[in-house]
Amino acid sequence: MANGASTGFVTGAVGGAVSGAAIGSFVPVVGTAVGAVVGGVFGGVTGYFSGSSSDASMASSASWANYNAQMQQNIDRSDANNKLMLTGMNAILAKNQASDQAELALDTAAYNISMIKATTDYNDDLMEQELSLMWESADLDLTLMENQRAVERGGIVANQSVSGTTIGLGSNADVVVSQKTQEALDTTVVRHGADIQAAKISDARAQSVWQGEVAMREAAWQGEMGAWSAQTNANTQAISSLASAALGNSAAMTSSDYRYSSAVQGVSNAQDTYATQNDQALVSGLFSAAEKAASYSASYYAGKGTGDSLIGNSSTNTEIGGIGGK
Repeated sequence: MANGASTGFVTGAVGGAVSGAAIGSFVPVVGTAVGAVVGGVFGGVTGYFSGSSSDASMASSASWANYNAQMQQNIDRSDANNKLMLTGMNAILAKNQASDQAELALDTAAYNISMIKATTDYNDDLMEQELSLMWESADLDLTLMENQRAVERGGIVANQSVSGTTIGLGSNADVVVSQKTQEALDTTVVRHGADIQAAKISDARAQSVWQGEVAMREAAWQGEMGAWSAQTNANTQAISSLASAALGNSAAMTSSDYRYSSAVQGVSNAQDTYATQNDQALVSGLFSAAEKAASYSASYYAGKGTGDSLIGNSSTNTEIGGIGGK
């Protein structure tokens, strides 16, 4: 395969031969051939150095193109890997943040539970005290009522004794029995009212405890759900971002390889085109050189034979003519 130096030599030689022949044409016959040879030599040398420079330039361009393609591929791969690494770091940070959020949710739930429990216990203590106070009040009412009834009976008995009737017999006994029956009824009413009030307090107390228990369970459930949600969302986002980054990294790597292969193929195609042009120029120059050489050789030898004959005949004829004339 031809290179720029060989092609330049042939092309320069042909061009130099033409120029040399044109200059040598001012010298009869021999000058044309000699000019072509000399012009061809100088033209070939000039073309050789010019072609060598072209080869060096082409080699340098190809080398730099390959280097730039390699550097671009390295940059593309580094960018892709950096993006993947950055995504991994973001995923780790997201999971750490989710862990903190989960811990915060659990801590908040524990605090809320402690507050609910404290409130429930306080309310229960208040209701217990209210129940105690209610029974104390009922007992006090019963005691006062018994004292009042005792005083009342004393008055009844005193009145009966003053009246001169027999105490504890007949109507006097009936009055006392009726008074005691009323006392017992009043006592029953007071105790029944106290029982009802105590039942209400006990119901409210049980309801308060139950509501507190439900609130504590709800707070615990919300904390657990908040922690689970934070962890799950972070894991889902991390998996999604890492999968997306992995696919992007693979696509970027493939694109980088394709770009590099395309760039290298472009350099190879440029070199092939350059070599093909040199081949064509070389073939064209060789055919042109052969044609020019044949043309100059024919002209030279044809001119040389005719010239010698003319010169010799002219000299002889001159001499013969001169002698004969004399």
